Amino acid sequence: MIPRHAYMVVSEVVTLCFYVISMAFLPAYFGSLPPSDSSMIANTSITDLSFVVSWPFTWKVAVIVAISALPLYIIKAIKKKVAPAASSKLL
Repeated sequence: MIPRHAYMVVSEVVTLCFYVISMAFLPAYFGSLPPSDSSMIANTSITDLSFVVSWPFTWKVAVIVAISALPLYIIKAIKKKVAPAASSKLL
């Protein structure tokens, strides 16, 4: 049986692949080609491909992910201290 967290990892990898593939097939949405004038996208800048693949973008995403994941790890550590597993109580 495959652990549930393995499905989550596969899901994240597939999502990343779809995102990268979408950059190749939808260049108008990533700043390579100008969007058509008839669409709402022409008035707004969705994303700039050069920014998405730059170090500042990667750094900002890493900081946001770390800040959002930190409380989960803190809660997990507190829960492990307050209510340890039965197997750890035996030792």
